[in-house]
Amino acid sequence: IVQLLLYPDIVEDGSKTLFEYRQRNCLFYTNRLCLSEAFMVLKQKHFASKSKKVLSLDGYLIVINRLKSMLEHETLRITGFDSLANNNLERAYTIVKRYKIDLFDALQIVEVKYGEHSSFTNESQTILITADTDLAKAARSEGVKVWNCIDEQSPI
Repeated sequence: IVQLLLYPDIVEDGSKTLFEYRQRNCLFYTNRLCLSEAFMVLKQKHFASKSKKVLSLDGYLIVINRLKSMLEHETLRITGFDSLANNNLERAYTIVKRYKIDLFDALQIVEVKYGEHSSFTNESQTILITADTDLAKAARSEGVKVWNCIDEQSPI
């Protein structure tokens, strides 16, 4: 999400490819935890020390406005997936132990695998889009369709 929000003002690895993919496939879903994680990254990019600061106040507000626009126009939707339901936490806990990844990442795998869009198949199958190699490996091992937007060609 962060790469989409920053582009084209700040180009990070994979951001142009991801932006172009989004232009062809206009509906993206995220969950509340991923959105929270994106807010934390944006906060770091704006409120970091001067030597590490990436976003000015104006840039920060532009990025927040892009997110607002994506949500208003429903090109980014927030799923109703309950990440913290006991069975989902238990599934995520198992994935964390198995692959030694972050809980947020494990919950993303659980959502794609068991969430409201998990029954979609073929061209409609949910794709977990990530720039995190460890998350991509774990998700694939769990049978989830994945696109690492930095290291791989666009799936469509």
